[in-house]
Amino acid sequence: MLGAHDDDSLSSLAGRLARLNKQLTPEEERRLTKKMDGTPLTQIVHDLLQAMDPDAVEAAARARSRVL
Repeated sequence: MLGAHDDDSLSSLAGRLARLNKQLTPEEERRLTKKMDGTPLTQIVHDLLQAMDPDAVEAAARARSRVL
């Protein structure tokens, strides 16, 4: 489904991006990172996985709102 953002879709995307990252040459990885404004693919995979972790989501929300 285009635009899906459920946990299964995010997990699948993270897995596919992680596999892709393992196949990239160092030059391809450098070029891709440059295209993504300096964000490495490994960070994007990490962020996708964190978005599915309820504890991480709550911690990020608390940090943003400065509520303890």
